[in-house]
Amino acid sequence: MGLAVRVDCEQPHAARVFAREPIGNPAYAPEAESDDMAGDRCEQAWFLAPDRWTEEAAGDLIWSANTGEEDWAHPEASLTCYVLSR
Repeated sequence: MGLAVRVDCEQPHAARVFAREPIGNPAYAPEAESDDMAGDRCEQAWFLAPDRWTEEAAGDLIWSANTGEEDWAHPEASLTCYVLSR
């Protein structure tokens, strides 16, 4: 998606991706439903992520980004779960 760029953890960064979750549903969901699904999956992934991936979160918000409607049914379509780190 071009959302994230890999940097060494020791370098300054504004966010940390802690999970990529497969969408796993070929039917595109309306925005409110997809936001709810993303929130639920990313929250579950947050609790499973190693502490070193989540400890520098700035605040308690978990963010997600997902593929657009045109790519939703792609077998590798996924959510990107991340936290802001500054």
